[in-house]
Amino acid sequence: MAPAEESGTAEKKQAEVENRARMLFVWAFICGVLLATLVGWVYWTQAASGVAPAIRQAWGPLLSGSDATIVHISAPLHLFVRPQETRVPQERPRIEQEDLQRWYRQFPQLPPAERLYVRPTPNAPLWGDAMALSIVGRVLERAGVSWEVMPGRVGAEPLLRNRKAVLLGRPEYSVIVGKALEKLPLTVEYNPELREYAVLEREGRKWFLPKYGANDYAEVVYGLITVMTSRGGGPGEQRTVVLTGTNSAGAQAAAEFWSSARELEGLAGRMGGKLPRSYQVLVRASASATMPLDLGYETHRVVEP
Repeated sequence: MAPAEESGTAEKKQAEVENRARMLFVWAFICGVLLATLVGWVYWTQAASGVAPAIRQAWGPLLSGSDATIVHISAPLHLFVRPQETRVPQERPRIEQEDLQRWYRQFPQLPPAERLYVRPTPNAPLWGDAMALSIVGRVLERAGVSWEVMPGRVGAEPLLRNRKAVLLGRPEYSVIVGKALEKLPLTVEYNPELREYAVLEREGRKWFLPKYGANDYAEVVYGLITVMTSRGGGPGEQRTVVLTGTNSAGAQAAAEFWSSARELEGLAGRMGGKLPRSYQVLVRASASATMPLDLGYETHRVVEP
């Protein structure tokens, strides 16, 4: 073979090798993109499948869409005890030092102090309300949706108009929760005769009362779940859920019921197989030291649109 022919053949083979290399690179790139897409699809599918169908049906719009679900958690006014040696605000409640020291010494991890003062704070949620926040957050995380916490001290009703929202806490600690329940069949109100908060059925003025043991801790509590269309939105566009109760253990019981596929399946069965757009569910639970031990369905009311 002539040298020119050998050179042409070598160049042709080299070109073929380079073409194959380019094609392999292209196919490798395409396969990488497809693999990444498949991994992403599997990830999000698994995230979505982490929420049972009964929960997904009940929570509805809360578990879909790109806008964040707002979780509003209320907090009662607390008195924050601190040593007198720290910065003391000018305006503060005054309590006898003997009483303060007696309470202070119940917590041995605190540093000793000769004098103490108390300072009001609205930043301390109750234990059951905090547990309810954790339960709600886990469901939202499993569904792969974004969510934001709004403390009661900064929350206002206009901020939640036409938004996806979960409201936690009693009406006495949250103006928003109080307004959400003010015209509904079931609410949480103070019973002046019993000097206790209880769930009230407005029609018939029936009270569902907590029961207390000898140590003044509630042994039976009630949780109240309220589901409604968010104010300011069209029918079915957004959803607001209120989780409250006779105390914070009741709110936790409401959150546990609302995140239980078994309980929600039973609830749908009681309502003819499909949950309505707006309704309320009363949950009864035994409790120990402000923590619910078990829970179950008590009654429900369908709210007219």
